[in-house]
Amino acid sequence: MSAAIKPPVQPRKKSVKLLTCHKCNENFDDGRHQAKCLPCLHTYCKSCLMRHSGRRQKFNCPGCNKEVNLPGGTIDSLPNNFLVQNMKGHQDIFKDKIACGNCQEEGNQAMSFCHDCSCFQCQTCVDNHHKMKALNHHKLSTIKDLQEKSYNPLMQNHCQKHPMQTLTLYCRNRECRSAACASCGHTNHRGHDLIDLTAAADEIRADVRILSSQVNKKSQKMARMRTILEKAEKTLLDTFNQKQRDMYESVQQVYSLIDSRYNDAQANLKQLFQTENDRLTGNFKTIDSLTAQMSSACEFAEDACDMGHPTQLLAAQTQILDRLRELEQTPVPENAAHNADLQFTAKHHSALTQIQELLQHLYDVDGPQPGPSTKGKGNLRKPPAPGPSPPSPLLPQRVPQADPTKCSIQLKKQSERKWCYRGIIQAVDFSGKPIKGGGAAIDARLDDGKVLIVNDSKDGTYWFDYEDNAYGNSIHVKINSTTMVGSPFKG
Repeated sequence: MSAAIKPPVQPRKKSVKLLTCHKCNENFDDGRHQAKCLPCLHTYCKSCLMRHSGRRQKFNCPGCNKEVNLPGGTIDSLPNNFLVQNMKGHQDIFKDKIACGNCQEEGNQAMSFCHDCSCFQCQTCVDNHHKMKALNHHKLSTIKDLQEKSYNPLMQNHCQKHPMQTLTLYCRNRECRSAACASCGHTNHRGHDLIDLTAAADEIRADVRILSSQVNKKSQKMARMRTILEKAEKTLLDTFNQKQRDMYESVQQVYSLIDSRYNDAQANLKQLFQTENDRLTGNFKTIDSLTAQMSSACEFAEDACDMGHPTQLLAAQTQILDRLRELEQTPVPENAAHNADLQFTAKHHSALTQIQELLQHLYDVDGPQPGPSTKGKGNLRKPPAPGPSPPSPLLPQRVPQADPTKCSIQLKKQSERKWCYRGIIQAVDFSGKPIKGGGAAIDARLDDGKVLIVNDSKDGTYWFDYEDNAYGNSIHVKINSTTMVGSPFKG
């Protein structure tokens, strides 16, 4: 296979990225922050992986969520990232001043590196290499040439069995597949499929780059698909929010209309009550007046019969008898309480009937069945006593719902603890007005899925505390099961 050779990547540009753990932002070292490579090719320090895995043999990668099955049951069994090891050694090449490692005098500036001596050489030592027969066959590279290499040129490339020989061959036999020196090639790998080490690396490099190019193309397709998904998600969210606003406005219109009809009907009911009550009050007065007159006349007549002188009784007989005859002939108002009922006007009766029919229809849509007070027509409650009007019996108490597209959040660092943050969410309704309390079911979690406890301040704000621990966690927030605009948020 062959592939176009890409220009070497300058290692210094990637040093920060390669030498830092993306989970804790600590530099890799040879101890607890040793760089460990997962099967999915993501690299994290040993400390973070031990904490993330919980010492389980199976866990998911913190970066891509791919399942990891530890080959030896522990984090130590994972291979070290050789790129990190190479880069750490390669950093020495980019120092402002490199001292000669061959001179006894200190401070001589190195100009080249001898791969056979495995140390830096100043110009004098380089000249000596060229003059001396024992050294003139050594391989020398200038500092500039070393800096242009895309890999660590200082890496020891000597055979472990023959330390004086470099690895120049590669055995392609299935049971070997390893680098070898010339001596090992004649002994351990006799009759094997041996090729030049550099040529073998070039073949693998070409295969890797071809496959990497194909994967990159697929990754670009994935990126385009993600863009389509993001548009679909935005369309879905916009549609959901618009439907919510439409429902909210429709319900508000129904509430407003029912409130208006209720207030009109209540005013009409009060007027009917007052008219009928005035009639009954007048009848009360008439009956009470006639009763008083009859009682007084009878009492006077009885007293005149019992205590009056015959001459006096005879003299007043006409007046007494005429008054008693008059009262005796006075009719009793038998129909004084007749029609003591309240009848709405046709307009208000029709409005209430329509409201009750609407309620019946709403109850029929998988809702509770109406009680006795809502069945039938004209089934009205007793008029309220004089005083403040009670709340409408037809209307439930309404709580404004929060709009996830308009709510805001603040993440503040707490001064008393280094990595402690507090998030404060201001809930607003679909019209943008702050909600004074309730109306928002808030779900807040960290990147690792940890659920945060959200507290309701009862004034339209909600708050939660969390510890970032320098891992760069983001906060994912949902309001009423809808992702809040701008989520996830970074402290």
